[in-house]
Amino acid sequence: MRKILILILLAVVWIFSIYQLYKKESTSGRRENFMYRKFLPSDLVLRDEWFGIYFNDNKIGYANFILGLDEVDA
Repeated sequence: MRKILILILLAVVWIFSIYQLYKKESTSGRRENFMYRKFLPSDLVLRDEWFGIYFNDNKIGYANFILGLDEVDA
């Protein structure tokens, strides 16, 4: 039962952070590109980015559940 509650809490936090990020980007006029931004140098490929957790439009942390970095051929 405790594991289910923890998973529900994580899902709620993730959904809240995605909503806050979407709301922030949609008000700044970049709604179509809110899911992907570069947080790492261009020689790394970031598949699932770090989503910021916002509270009243202030970033208070990051939520990252699936982070995959591709190796870059030298």
